[in-house]
Amino acid sequence: MTATLDNLRTQTSPRSGEIDPVTVEVIRRRLVSIADEVDVNITRTAFSPYIYEYKDYAVGTPAAT
Repeated sequence: MTATLDNLRTQTSPRSGEIDPVTVEVIRRRLVSIADEVDVNITRTAFSPYIYEYKDYAVGTPAAT
């Protein structure tokens, strides 16, 4: 029997249409770690002292619209 996405969703989620808190936390922590990796790479490869000494920049993940 082939499992479809709808079948898996109803099997794993106690309430249909909701994402469990564990999945939300895993996704949140991964997004934060992506921003941290970008921060490390910008600091490591920067030529300006404003970047690598003072960390005068912002790192974020844009929302898809």
